Amino acid sequence: MDKLESYSPAKRLLKDRVILITGAGQGLGRVAALTYADYGATVILHGRKVEKLERVYDEIEALGKAQAVIYPLNLENAEDKDFKIIAQAIEQQLGRLDGILHNAAFFIRSKSDRKPDNRAMADSIAGQLDDSLCFN
Repeated sequence: MDKLESYSPAKRLLKDRVILITGAGQGLGRVAALTYADYGATVILHGRKVEKLERVYDEIEALGKAQAVIYPLNLENAEDKDFKIIAQAIEQQLGRLDGILHNAAFFIRSKSDRKPDNRAMADSIAGQLDDSLCFN
């Protein structure tokens, strides 16, 4: 346990890694994006609200870290073609995707808030991008 408590990752631990973070505009997603960038990763900021993603982008840029990329998408209304577009853009712009932090959340307050065709957040982006990201 002492080793775990005293562990300190190397400052360039994520250098040259590309990580997509859903829900990156605020809260845990924002903190993860800033932290991953601080450790050298190129982060893909994903979320619904462009203004929030732009603020996180600006924070990363102000720190002098690798340039972030913004891909806004509302997962609730996303279709297969939307995930394919993101996958193609990642391949063209960055060449690969090393990891995904699926942090986006959708909270249902009551049964009356449910929509019959609502997509579950947990299986949307990870599964769709996994199918779409077949880089050679």
